[in-house]
Amino acid sequence: MWSMFDSKDGFIGNGLPGPSPLGRTWNGALGVTRVVPANSTTTFTFMLAWHFPHRATNWRQPCGTYRSLQLPIYLGNFYATLYPDVKSVLQDTLNKLPDYQRYTFAFRDCMFNSTLPWQLIDSAAGRVSPLRSPTCMWTADARLYAFEG
Repeated sequence: MWSMFDSKDGFIGNGLPGPSPLGRTWNGALGVTRVVPANSTTTFTFMLAWHFPHRATNWRQPCGTYRSLQLPIYLGNFYATLYPDVKSVLQDTLNKLPDYQRYTFAFRDCMFNSTLPWQLIDSAAGRVSPLRSPTCMWTADARLYAFEG
């Protein structure tokens, strides 16, 4: 991949659809070519999205209602109840992008322009990221679960 990125020809082809071969993982890259005149600026917006409607437990369940310890329990993802596919996720995000940017910058400015000691700001800011990590799951039944966070 690096040799294509580093070459004057850039990336060739549109990639291969479908899952990667067993035991291998697809690598990906995203790039754009644009001429930016001297003393000017431009904005490049990239949107990466996904839609994985199905989520099951990937851990053994010692109790609860199940037929077998070997069978996962279906959890789903809440966003799949809001969006039927990845295109609708992208379209909705694109429509709301100005609001998302405004909210993000307002949060950042409020957090980091505070008169609080930097240690407290750093600690508080670090507590936000687990909400968007595998530490928290918002399942299809609208329940929010958090683990070890």
